[in-house]
Amino acid sequence: MKKYTFLILLIAYLTPCLAQTHEIYLVGLPNITSIPKVRNPSPAEISGSSKRFGLESKILYNYSFPSQFGLLLGLSAGFVNWDNVVVGPRSAFGTQQGTGFVGSRIISGDFHFIGGTFGSTYDGAVRKINYHIEVGASLRMYPREIYPDTTGMAFNRAIEYDSNDPNAGPPDFLNVVPSFAGRIHPQIFASLTIPLRISKRSNLYLGITKNWNIRPMGKGSMLVQYDKILYKGEFSPRSSYLGLDVRYGYGLTKK
Repeated sequence: MKKYTFLILLIAYLTPCLAQTHEIYLVGLPNITSIPKVRNPSPAEISGSSKRFGLESKILYNYSFPSQFGLLLGLSAGFVNWDNVVVGPRSAFGTQQGTGFVGSRIISGDFHFIGGTFGSTYDGAVRKINYHIEVGASLRMYPREIYPDTTGMAFNRAIEYDSNDPNAGPPDFLNVVPSFAGRIHPQIFASLTIPLRISKRSNLYLGITKNWNIRPMGKGSMLVQYDKILYKGEFSPRSSYLGLDVRYGYGLTKK
C-alpha cells in the first residue's frame, strides 16, 4: 500500500512539470520590403526605392513542451510592393537634346499573398526578462497575380510617347515581370519578441522580425534604350523584409 501511495504522490508532483501549453497568436508584421534585384548593364541609374512598406498578418498555434521549445503552425496573408526608379542625362534619351537629367519613379500596385507557416519556438529569460523566439518557414502564393507586371517609361520625346502606337517604338525603359500566380514562394523567417502580461492567459508581444525569400518573386526582363543602344538586364522584385512583430497571445491552457 505504501508503494502505491508513493507512486500516486510522485505522479501528482510530476504532472504539472510535464504539462504542455497551447497558445494562439494574432500577429501583425508591418515591414520595409527589400529592394529589387537589379542587373543593369546600361549607364543609366536604375534602382528600386529602399523604403517600400508592406504588411503580413498571421494566425498561429503554438504547442510548447516542458523544455520551453515548441512547435508552430498557422496561416498568413498580406501584401508587398515595389517601384522602379530611372535617372539619366537628358541627352541620352529621345531627341537627345537639352541638358541636365531626366528620370521617373513608377510604383507598382500591391501584390497580395496567402500562405501557410510552420516552425519552432523557444521561450526563455535573461535577467528576469522573458523573451520569445521563432524560426520557421512560410509557403506563399499570389493567386491574383495572373497577368505580367509591365512598367514602361519614355523621356525627352518630341511627341508624347504612346505605348499603344505600333510606330512609337520601344520605350526608354521597359520591365516585364511574368505572372507568378501559379508558383509556390518559400520564405524563411526569424523573430524575437518580449511578452507583456495582460492577464493570466493573455500577453502582448513586441519585437522585431526578419524574413528572407529563397528567390525573387519573379524574374523581370529589363530593356533600357540609352544613346540609341538597347541594353538588356534584369529587374526582379523581392519579398524579403525587416519589420516589427506586434502580436496578441492567448493561452488555451490554464496557468
